[in-house]
Amino acid sequence: LKDKAFEDLRYKLNKLHPLPEEEWIEMYKQLDLKIYKKGDFLIEPNQKSNQFFYISKGLVKRFCHSHDGKPYIMSFDDEGRLVSEFVSLIKELPTRCYIQALEETYTLASKVGAHTYLRKRNIGWVHIGRIIAESRYIEKSEREYDLLLYNSKDRLKRFHKRNPGLMQRVQQKDIAAYIGVTPESLNRLIKTM
Repeated sequence: LKDKAFEDLRYKLNKLHPLPEEEWIEMYKQLDLKIYKKGDFLIEPNQKSNQFFYISKGLVKRFCHSHDGKPYIMSFDDEGRLVSEFVSLIKELPTRCYIQALEETYTLASKVGAHTYLRKRNIGWVHIGRIIAESRYIEKSEREYDLLLYNSKDRLKRFHKRNPGLMQRVQQKDIAAYIGVTPESLNRLIKTM
């Protein structure tokens, strides 16, 4: 399983920036196959988490709670995605959010510090990291635009258009939290679509 997942990851990253074979060999050593059951946490708040996860199979959500306990979902990440608590990864600060498996999830989990180690080895890893960061920034900006500029019905349509397969895989309460409505409001919106 690790070899297949690694080849998928290598293919995706190599399209972003080709690297010499020795870099892929070194990256392989920095990854462990980890399987999470539905409900398991990959990351929880206040951890020093300097690692990332490649989702080989499965689905996770990144979220945090407000001071009154209300959940705020930042993203859903499924197969082929790299996920981390990026602020913690980059700034080496304690984590502020959760990453939780929404179904059985197979990951390639980096060893702690692999991100820094690989970047020091070869500038190509810095380029790959920048491209991934740019992609995440664009996703975050699109989400902000959705919340600021669109009504709830349009936010749901845009969520569905960007993530057509997730409507069947994610609980309605989580979709509601992601688009900023109550579960009851989401139920009404779905009936009108």
